[in-house]
Amino acid sequence: MRGDTPTPLRVSLRRVPRANGLDAETWVPLGLVEERIVTELLARLRQDRVPAFCAWIRTGWRIPPRPSRWCLWIGYCSYWRADEILGELVPLLLRPEREDWPSAR
Repeated sequence: MRGDTPTPLRVSLRRVPRANGLDAETWVPLGLVEERIVTELLARLRQDRVPAFCAWIRTGWRIPPRPSRWCLWIGYCSYWRADEILGELVPLLLRPEREDWPSAR
C-alpha cells in the first residue's frame, strides 16, 4: 500500500444521526435508547414540537453487553416536556413485540 493513497472512508448508515427536523440553540443529552424505538420516538417528539435527535455512540465493553447505542438529545428549552412525554411513551415502545412473550414479574 502506498503512503499517498487515502484510506477508504467506512461509514455505516446505521450510525448516521437521526433528527426530527426541529432545531434548538442548545442541546442536552436525555439518555440512551434502543435503536428499534428511535424512529417512533423522534416522530412523537416532533408531533409535540420538541426538538430532538439521536446519535450513535460507542458505550465501550460492558458485561452484559448493552443493546442501546443511541443517545437521545433534546433541545434545552423543551427538556421537561420531553421528560413527561418519554415517561408515557417509552414503556409503550419497549413492550414485547409479541403478545405471547412472557412478562417479567
